[in-house]
Amino acid sequence: MPTGKSELSMTARRIGFYCAGLHIFAFFLMALYISRSVDPQAPMLWAIFAIVDFPISLAYYLPFPAYGDWLDALGTSYPHLAQIFYFPYLLHGLVGSVWWYFLPRLFTPRRLGGIWGK
Repeated sequence: MPTGKSELSMTARRIGFYCAGLHIFAFFLMALYISRSVDPQAPMLWAIFAIVDFPISLAYYLPFPAYGDWLDALGTSYPHLAQIFYFPYLLHGLVGSVWWYFLPRLFTPRRLGGIWGK
């Protein structure tokens, strides 16, 4: 049976796991909604994730025009693979979920598994 101290030290990890799980679930729901929507402005819903994943969403300034050209070229041969490498999917689905896993550790004290305090 684990001691109380080790149970407390797992709190940040547990919270991070639930936050990341909720984030990835919301991401898949949003991606499914956008892919099935007939509204041409549906992709603008990614702005919600741009707010939720704020420091991570600053990476929208990173992709160069060459990335779009490469994705277009990939889409002619492998359309399903091009959908996987769509930048908001990579940014919010993968990097954003990892961010939400580690975020509780940044704000919890050391005794709860975080990085602050004694």
